[in-house]
Amino acid sequence: MPITGNSSTPVGQKDEWRTDLELFNLLNMEFEFQLDAAATKENALCTAYYTRETDSLAHPWVMPERGIHRVYCNPPFSRVGDFLLKGREESEKGAICVFLIRADGLETKWWRDGVLYQEESMNIYYPFYHPAYQIRFLSPRTNYYRPDGTKASGVTFPSAIIVMGLYDPDVYWWRWKDAIKGFTS
Repeated sequence: MPITGNSSTPVGQKDEWRTDLELFNLLNMEFEFQLDAAATKENALCTAYYTRETDSLAHPWVMPERGIHRVYCNPPFSRVGDFLLKGREESEKGAICVFLIRADGLETKWWRDGVLYQEESMNIYYPFYHPAYQIRFLSPRTNYYRPDGTKASGVTFPSAIIVMGLYDPDVYWWRWKDAIKGFTS
């Protein structure tokens, strides 16, 4: 994944960025999340959550016995591909998985395999394929927050929302700040 060369964030914190609460709340109104698949105890956005220690990738995201099937995930930057592939597996089991990811790596293997499912062996007549996905490129850029809750300054990369498990695939620029205004006016 492209790493912003002029970032002043310590390496240990890059995997613990917290989502902008305005953006999360807007998404939560739409999806009513039940599980935060990549959290810390301090920044969990749902009552049910997985941390690095509880290893989200080794546990189910769909838990019918607990009524859980709507998942939010702001994956660690260093493991985006692993989380996207897990989301794909869980959406095939009935989950709706919503990811906040960097959108400056469209040429990377994790974007091709995790979002577009573009494999080297695919037929040339189908250059990309995203089954039952929405890809929402965020406009304007979202803010991220450090593990201590302070706002990161000058986010230098675009972000996207990836929705897995819906049956209305689409790709568009999402003016999320305008959507917030629609709910508050």
